[in-house]
Parts: sequence; structure tokens; C-alpha cells
Amino acid sequence: MCELFGFSARKKFNINNVLKAFFSRSEYHPHGWGLVMYGDNGCPTFIKEPIAANMSNYLPIVLEKPVKIDLAIAHIRYATKGKKSISNTHPFVSRIKNDDWFLAHNGTIEIPNSKKENIDSTDSELILQAISKELILTNCINPINHIETIISKLSVYGKMNLLFTNGQQLFVFSNRTQGIYSLTLDGCVLFSTKPITLNTDTNWFPVAINKLIVFEKGREIYRTKEVLINESIERMII
Repeated sequence: MCELFGFSARKKFNINNVLKAFFSRSEYHPHGWGLVMYGDNGCPTFIKEPIAANMSNYLPIVLEKPVKIDLAIAHIRYATKGKKSISNTHPFVSRIKNDDWFLAHNGTIEIPNSKKENIDSTDSELILQAISKELILTNCINPINHIETIISKLSVYGKMNLLFTNGQQLFVFSNRTQGIYSLTLDGCVLFSTKPITLNTDTNWFPVAINKLIVFEKGREIYRTKEVLINESIERMII
């Protein structure tokens, strides 16, 4: 399966060692790696390749200098849907209003009668397509509520561990027990499919399942009050 990593902080932190530890797992996830991160200028640095991270010539260059950021999503891919290509490598990006939204997914969903915008696209891209359509249709008014609606409809179709961002907030969702772990430190929070061993004593905890959780500047600003699951779907959204 693929693995996810996410980071949200109140200030810029150097996370080189954490990223190196995460990408070191790419031996078992050889079909692509990707990283989006926000640094001093507030604009995203977005990099991905359809090869194993440990085979990349570019990733060591990125990590040889201090990576000081306050928001990031990373992914290492083990392909189960879609061909091995740059277009199918996570994170995926969609322009919604004036913001770039990036999404990374771990799991597989099977949506009946779904229509892909790209015949070679993956089930993960369908999730971002659905979120994009809903937010555009609703003019991005109360986006969290509309995102909850989409996720509740899609999550019944399979395993859906998600990290996504609009460049300000980090959105987290898992519908599997121990699907994503979180670690809260002073001024920041980290997420990973599997706990990452750090130099300090750390306690990773699984995130609550079937709840959309939103972080901004390392602080939780929203959590679904009721369990997000829609057992009866009356209409398709894609």
C-alpha cells in the first residue's frame, strides 16, 4: 500500500530528518514519490517523480539544505490503480477558485458508474475531482461542510486515508482503524501512515476514524462531531 506524511506548524520548522526517514521507506513503495511544501513565500514547492524516492537524483538535492516549512504533504506510491506515470503520482493538484488544492490518498475505492476525466486516472484522482466539483459549484462557501458531504459519500466505497490542503489548512480523514497516526509536538503536528522513529521520545496515536479533522498552523480548528459515513447513497456525485 501507499504511505502518507503530513505536517502543520505554527512557525517554520526544519523537517529534513523526518522527511528523510519517511522517504527511506520507498524501497517497498517503488512506483513514485511526491512532496508539496510551503516555505517562506507562502507558495507551494511541488515535486513528484514516478520512481522510487531512493532512486531519485533530485530528492537528495532537495533535502541537502534545510527544509524550513510550516505545511507539507508527502507520499510514496505502491501502485494498485492506474499506470506508473507522473500523472498518476501523488499528490494530485486541482485549481479551485484562487487556490491550489493538493491531495494524497492511501487505499483503494471502487465507485460504481464513475466517470474519469482522464481514462488513465486513478481512484485517488476521482476523490479530488469530486471535491473540486463540489467546491466550485458552491463557490467555496462553507467548504468544510461540502467536503464532509463528499467524503461521507465516497468513504463507503473502500479504504480512504486522505491528507489534503489548500495551502492554509491541512485536512485529515481516515476510515480505517490505525489508518493514519498523528504526533503532536510543541507547535506542530505530524501525520504518517506508520509512526516515524525520531531521536526524541515520541508517542504516535491513531487518528479518529470517519471524522474529518482540520488543522491550521499546527492547531486543530475543526473536527466532525458525528461519524462521517453515508450507508445509503441516493445519487452519484461523479
